[in-house]
Amino acid sequence: MAKYVRNDPVSSAGGLVIAEIFFISILLGTSQKSWWIFGACLFGLLFLALWHKTALIFGIAATLGWGWLGWKIGEVLFKDLGASVVIGLILLIVTGIYHALVVLNQTKREGQGFSQ
Repeated sequence: MAKYVRNDPVSSAGGLVIAEIFFISILLGTSQKSWWIFGACLFGLLFLALWHKTALIFGIAATLGWGWLGWKIGEVLFKDLGASVVIGLILLIVTGIYHALVVLNQTKREGQGFSQ
């Protein structure tokens, strides 16, 4: 009998968080021209992502970062305040919901323990 797996976008949302952590580590490591900073940032952020409170803080910071990135995209590409606001808000809302789902999923799993 075939076992069907439900496609759950929340369970795959952790991939975005890992990509964000890797991207932040690359940016900090290359800006300081140091492999040590890259490694410390990468492992430190991955370690902090294991706990609910620090994951929540990271999610808020990353969401604000995506909003800022959207603002800059609108500013550079379109040179228009309206475009900056709209693109920034879209990225802020979408990534905010995504990060909230990741944290809620992590909380749900922590409550269940390792029984699954």
